[in-house]
Amino acid sequence: MANGDSVLLLGPPGVDKTHLAVALGREAIVRGYSTLFGPATSLVTQRARAHAEGRLEERLIYFTKPKLLVVDELGYLQF
Repeated sequence: MANGDSVLLLGPPGVDKTHLAVALGREAIVRGYSTLFGPATSLVTQRARAHAEGRLEERLIYFTKPKLLVVDELGYLQF
């Protein structure tokens, strides 16, 4: 986290990627880091809603403020 690196947990369903992400987020909290966890679909929906309401900048600040952002279920989004 000190370097701002990204980590991707890749694998088939059922191999506990979410469990590991939650554990990493919990450990970050224990160590005093601010953390935000959410499914990718929810984060995208929130961003789209904020854009439609003219509050996009406010929502982007909300997402970027925590030291750790955990985006779960990224594989369920179509690109």
